[in-house]
Parts: sequence; structure tokens; C-alpha cells
Amino acid sequence: SYGLGDKWLSFNLTKICGIDSPCVTTTKNEVSKHYSVGPPYIIHVRDVPKFSKKWSELVPATYDEYPELYAEMFAYSMAAAHFNLKHERVDGIFTGCMVNFSRGEKALQSSAENFINNFDSSSEKVTQSHNGAQSCFDFKPPPLLHYCQRYPFRLNNGDWRVFAKRRVSHNILSCTSDPLLPWPEGGKADSEPGFERTTDEHWHALAVCAVVRGVAYAKKMGCASTEKH
Repeated sequence: SYGLGDKWLSFNLTKICGIDSPCVTTTKNEVSKHYSVGPPYIIHVRDVPKFSKKWSELVPATYDEYPELYAEMFAYSMAAAHFNLKHERVDGIFTGCMVNFSRGEKALQSSAENFINNFDSSSEKVTQSHNGAQSCFDFKPPPLLHYCQRYPFRLNNGDWRVFAKRRVSHNILSCTSDPLLPWPEGGKADSEPGFERTTDEHWHALAVCAVVRGVAYAKKMGCASTEKH
């Protein structure tokens, strides 16, 4: 399940949503089943105008009470509850932040190790586009990966690398920009020889691989088209 939760039920819902709003009487069970959700969303086009308007109206009041991360997502849940737009969760459509990384994939380790081994042989291999993000996996991954956190992992020599979305340059897709690579992770001690990577580290490495190759592939296709003109 999506890890947003029902914290918003403790807010002053009468003030935020209005005394007559169904949002005020929403239960923990209803939140768990239908409103603890996050992107990607699929919404009927007829619901979008009224829903988006209410969502935007609720964000400022929600932030006034809860001026922290996820305020706008809690407002989304409240807007959905206001219109009784019960969401049906689809499990397995993505992995990453807000859900648990899937476990038990036998090919997970080999896929991650293949990417990590590229660092030992050549940085050029790391930045090659291959066929985009799909080339990172020896198994069929979830179709979407939620890039909303830092993704640290260790190289074979024990040094750490990390991808963090807020450190990405704004010209990441420029045809003249440098290839995207994960950054050295300062402040972490190098690992002792013989260390074993955790499952989360393997997922982190594959998340970074998907970002690096996805961006490289987008630039390859987009810049090739530009060069023709």
C-alpha cells in the first residue's frame, strides 16, 4: 500500500474542507482503502475540472496547519474524500519511494551488479544510453519507478555513489550538457572488503541506472532529431 497514511484526519477538517463536506466524516478505514494514494493517478476527464479546483483550494489551508512535506498530497486525499471519489489502488504498478521495494527477484542482484561493474571497467559504459531504462533489468520490472528520494549504493571498491533529484542540473536534457552520473557520497565511510549489498542497495543501483540511461537515451533521440534540422 502507498505510505501516505491518514494523518490528515487529525487536522481541523471543518475549517479546511467545510462543515458539510464528506471529508469531515471520512474514517480511517476509508482512508486506508481509498485515499492513502499517490502518483501515478488515473482520473476520469469529467472529474478533473471540479476536482483540481477543490484540490487547489484546499492546499493553502492544509499547509497553514501542516507546513511540511506531503501537505499538497494530504489536500489531494481530502479533495477526493470531499467528492467521494474513492480510488481503487493498483498494486505492483511501481516501486520506489512510498512503497516497499519488491523482494525475491532472483535477477535483481545480477541486474544491479552488472550496472555497478560498469563503474570498474569504464565510465563510458555507465553513460551509454543502451536502449534506455529497460536495458538495466534482467527481469521485468514494475512499469514505473518513483524518484522521490536519495538513492545511495556502493561500488565494488566500497566507495559510495548517490543520486538525489534536487542536485540534478536544470539543463539535464541539453544536447551540450555533460552526461549524468551519480555523485560521490561524502560523509560515508568506505566499506570493508567482502561486504554484501542489501536488497535496497540493489534497487538503488537500478534506480540510478534507469535515470542515467533514461536521460542518455532521451538526449540521444532528441539531439539526433535536432541535428538533422
